[in-house]
Amino acid sequence: MPPWNRGYPPAAHVVDYLTAYEKCYDLLIRRPVRIEAVHRDGDLLRLDSATASRRARHVISTTGTWWRHHTTLRELASGMTGITSR
Repeated sequence: MPPWNRGYPPAAHVVDYLTAYEKCYDLLIRRPVRIEAVHRDGDLLRLDSATASRRARHVISTTGTWWRHHTTLRELASGMTGITSR
């Protein structure tokens, strides 16, 4: 994220950065989504919500606020070297 030298960056600064990051890497981001279940589906994971199912190689679940975030790694792939294609 671009530096911010006056304490915590304002929300607009963070949102602008995350928006540009998502566009740069062509990330498929869905908000808000409540995942009801995660299942193994061959080499992938299947995520089920009330309205749809999606498959993914890696899942990162986060919650919390900007300065007090909480991250749970459901699947930690030891060979992961960066962004993977969809």
